[in-house]
Amino acid sequence: MRPTTTTAYEDFTPPKCCSISRSPARVRLIPPPPPLFKVNFDGVVFNEDRKAGVGVVIRNYLGQIMASMTEKCNLPTLVDEVEAMAVVRAVVFAQELRFSSNILEGDSKKIMNTFKNDEPAFASYGHLIEEVKFLAESFVVFSVSHVKRQSNSVAHNLARYARHISDLSVWIESVSSHLNAVTLADLVV
Repeated sequence: MRPTTTTAYEDFTPPKCCSISRSPARVRLIPPPPPLFKVNFDGVVFNEDRKAGVGVVIRNYLGQIMASMTEKCNLPTLVDEVEAMAVVRAVVFAQELRFSSNILEGDSKKIMNTFKNDEPAFASYGHLIEEVKFLAESFVVFSVSHVKRQSNSVAHNLARYARHISDLSVWIESVSSHLNAVTLADLVV
């Protein structure tokens, strides 16, 4: 089953790009159409600590944050594996919180393009992509979209924040308070 599926909302067509540009230098978030949620994720590498960070933020159709999380984990072999781990964590997080109609967005073009292929992914992180495809079958609506880093700033900053925690931090209807300015800047039109 391809991850870009619609079951209950057959008329829904996922947007090709879920961000707009107010000026050429700044790309901002466009909230998803109701009843969907936008699940943005990112992974970063902390080479000196031999750790990686994962950040996930889930927003509703008004752009309001429904949940966010940051997690520190051991550094895998490749940077692409960090992004693939972040995809899995984002999908599991949305599933745990029972968000069943989602647009998954990430800024790794390589990872997001692997979802377009019906064939199994044979890269070192292929098993993680296949896990996401399997998990996606439990959602009512699930689509994937590549976005630029500027449109993924909250998830990116959450991933970077993982360096300062011991394991996992979760916020419901908010983000870590030090990211409030980033969150608000993301929505300014």
